[in-house]
Amino acid sequence: AVTETDSISTQQTENGIKESTVKPTETPAPTTTTSTVAPMPVPIVPPELIISEVCPKNNAHLMTADGTFPDWIELKNTSEKKIDLKDVFIRIENGSDTVIDLTGLSVDASAYLMLDGKQMDFNLPEEGCTVLLCAGKGDSAVDVDKLSYGAVSSDCSFCKNEKNINAEKTIYVTPGFANTDAGYESFCNSVKAKGPLIIHEVMVAN
Repeated sequence: AVTETDSISTQQTENGIKESTVKPTETPAPTTTTSTVAPMPVPIVPPELIISEVCPKNNAHLMTADGTFPDWIELKNTSEKKIDLKDVFIRIENGSDTVIDLTGLSVDASAYLMLDGKQMDFNLPEEGCTVLLCAGKGDSAVDVDKLSYGAVSSDCSFCKNEKNINAEKTIYVTPGFANTDAGYESFCNSVKAKGPLIIHEVMVAN
């Protein structure tokens, strides 16, 4: 039987009888398609950059030059190389997702970077939240590190331990110093009066 996809050709023979031959239609070779999986985005900053400490309610520990006590976030570079913070940002998951752009800043090797809430226009919720360190732009941005904390009382911070994991609540804040006993002592020494003349006493209501 001749199928609908076969073609028929007719030719004249010597005795005048026409003969018909059937030429089967060639079946095209199957085509194959390959799917490619988009590679996962690679952080543009190394994982050695971490959020090491946050203070959501700073009432007395760390005073700025203008006499205010803002919330603060501390970043730590645990590597031996300077890290450029181009396209790096902090996201505070506080319902409205506050974003702090860090482009233009850098962190020296084995150093700390203090982010001032007043200067950089952010507040850390006292009821707790998650602070994320992110790198990249738009949909390609990835999380590099995070620190989550719960409700906090006055002048407490949440800091990571010496292994840079498990944020712990403490009254021994160490902004700009290691989260250790020695780091706390160094911080206390850094805020001591630099000369022999000090403010010894004040009375706010008499």
